[in-house]
Amino acid sequence: MLNHVRTLLLNSTRAYPDMPGEEHIPSSFRVRDLPSAIQRARTQLFGFAPDRLQMNLRLFQYLQLLHNSELEEYVLDLDPRITYSLDGDPFISAFRNNVEQITGNATAFYLYGAAQPDDGAGQLIHTWEVEVVSGNQLHIRQLQPRRDDVTANYLITGGISNPLELPGSGLTFRFALPLTGIMWFVDSRVQPRADLGEIAQNVVTGLGVSTITAIFGVAPEEPYKTFYNLWNTHPQMLYRLAGLLLAVAYRTNEAPILDG
Repeated sequence: MLNHVRTLLLNSTRAYPDMPGEEHIPSSFRVRDLPSAIQRARTQLFGFAPDRLQMNLRLFQYLQLLHNSELEEYVLDLDPRITYSLDGDPFISAFRNNVEQITGNATAFYLYGAAQPDDGAGQLIHTWEVEVVSGNQLHIRQLQPRRDDVTANYLITGGISNPLELPGSGLTFRFALPLTGIMWFVDSRVQPRADLGEIAQNVVTGLGVSTITAIFGVAPEEPYKTFYNLWNTHPQMLYRLAGLLLAVAYRTNEAPILDG
């Protein structure tokens, strides 16, 4: 299967053609029904509800780690055919704010600040719809991650509104000369705080003995013996992380297909 290890770690058949870092998913792949230990490891690696930008970013980083070391052979052993490239940075323009007016006559909308990433959830994409519903009231709908809608009052002074907050983001905005029915779409994409070193540290301290035993086995045979030795004894944290990544990929390969 093309891109075998990446596809296993992604464990999804859905494609997002316009998402940075998106790679080919073989049509023959079927989503795996993962045991709880693998699910717990994935939560540490990606977050408990990661969006696709988070998945693509972390997979790019994890595959760089594996391919740029002697552990690459374990990536290629499952299938040496890969279509992705690890050169360059497909995320160089991924993290930005964008505002699009979707209804009404063109009206200025000013966005300030940067949304805060939710590393625990693994959510880097934050989107809202902001609609003018009256001469002093807005309706704000957070689409991703989904949260309750909010109604906010505004005041126009000198042709521009007072600063208002996009709920749960740290972003504020102002707008000019609103007319009822005008709506804006706001899309903010932010980098995660944690780097691979921090993830490695969190994984090492965050997974319990029972989870580790379930992933690597009680008396591991190859290749799990090698993966466990990396995880358990290697002095460099990133190699310990690599051992876990390979074990998660190989266990996913062994897991039953979710849809039968």
